[in-house]
Amino acid sequence: MPTYYATVLYNGTGSAVDFDYPPFDFISQADIEVFVGGTLQTVDVHYTHETGGSAVSGFIIRFASAPPEGEDNVKLRRKTTRGELDVDFV
Repeated sequence: MPTYYATVLYNGTGSAVDFDYPPFDFISQADIEVFVGGTLQTVDVHYTHETGGSAVSGFIIRFASAPPEGEDNVKLRRKTTRGELDVDFV
């Protein structure tokens, strides 16, 4: 099955380490992928999931070191595989 993504881009400032989770629902933190400058980052190495942030999600991505300054160089995306249900309501 193909994988689909919901993506939000942020501008790195060279000093900001906290970025709000994108304004979309997710089932698990493992559904979120984080990229800086096109390079996939590793959870608990490059960043962690923390509580706080906006009222939309209540979570943030906190980088171990601030992403460099740049336009749209921080990408957060949610992975969704079509045809595989994460939740089944009865």
